[in-house]
Amino acid sequence: MLEALHGIARSLTAHIPGRETVTPATPAADLGSLLAEASQLQGTARVTRSGDDPVAAGIAEAFVKAYRILETSDRSVSSAVSPTTAARVVNSVLRPLAAALGPGEGGMPAAEAETAPAGPAEAAWDAALFATGLRARLAAAAPPELLEATAALQQLACQLAPAGQRASRIAELAAVQAGLPAGIMVAENGPYLATNVPPCAAIWASRSRCRRSSRCAGAASRR
Repeated sequence: MLEALHGIARSLTAHIPGRETVTPATPAADLGSLLAEASQLQGTARVTRSGDDPVAAGIAEAFVKAYRILETSDRSVSSAVSPTTAARVVNSVLRPLAAALGPGEGGMPAAEAETAPAGPAEAAWDAALFATGLRARLAAAAPPELLEATAALQQLACQLAPAGQRASRIAELAAVQAGLPAGIMVAENGPYLATNVPPCAAIWASRSRCRRSSRCAGAASRR
């Protein structure tokens, strides 16, 4: 079975561009519209208490953590989020998570300023670590939207991390989801989502700066 998955992964990576080639760098002029869309998603996504639906509650918390990557209030210009990072967060993290949650009244709660990470790099790492842990705990019950968001957050966390911390962070993410079986899921109208499939992830890693991310939930897209 594993060998068959490896064969599928090799075929997909030969014919389908990596996820990072799908979302082009967004011009600086579009940063405002990206932040506005993120705010709209935050204001319309369904809020769920853990006692009502633990899965949805976990996805909602992942949304809040990912949204913190975009928060720029009380930050210096040098530490503010870039347009490219904002596009990745909105397109590949917030949209899928909001779709998994569905619409609701009141929207997501705003992140508390005193608990928010200091900058985009730390916020991305915090969100990636949480999403990876949630993905690992839910295992087969994880919705494809969570897989897509987790893959994007892992990639962002690796790209934004200081060079001296990348290897240890990749290893930590690998350990968190090491128990997941190798597999490929096809999201509705979305990307192929590969988990722990070495050939697919090796291609993805070569196109990014995450050298040993074969354990990360890398996604190749058919969009």
